[in-house]
Amino acid sequence: MTNKDIYMGAMALMAEPLAESAEDYAERAPYIMANFISENTSLDGQYRVFLGAEKVAGKCPVYASFDEEFPLSSRFASAAQYYLASMLIADEDTERADLFFDRFCTAMADILSEIPAMCEKIVGAYDL
Repeated sequence: MTNKDIYMGAMALMAEPLAESAEDYAERAPYIMANFISENTSLDGQYRVFLGAEKVAGKCPVYASFDEEFPLSSRFASAAQYYLASMLIADEDTERADLFFDRFCTAMADILSEIPAMCEKIVGAYDL
C-alpha cells in the first residue's frame, strides 16, 4: 500500500472528484500524512511487537511522497485516511472535518485497545 492509496481513500471519504479543484489537496496531503506517520511511529512499533513482527526503524518524515510505501502497519490505514480527510477540509467544512476527526479518534482507540500492556524497563530520564 502506498501513500497515494491513503490519499485516494481520503478523497473517496470526502466524495471529492479528482479534478483541478483537488490540486490543493494533493499539494498539502504529503505534509499532513508525514505528520500522521511521525506521530504514530512509536505506536506502530508497539503494535508490531504485539504481533510478533519486526519493528521498522522509526522515520519522522516531513514529506510523505505518494510513491513511497505507507510505512506503518496496514492496520493504521483507515485511521490515516480519516485523519487526512479531516485535516484537508478543516478550514472549508468544519462540521465534516469534525466528523472525520471523531472517526479517526475511534479508529486509533480501537488500535490502542488491541495492544496489551507490556512490561518494560523504566527509562532513567533524570539519571545523571
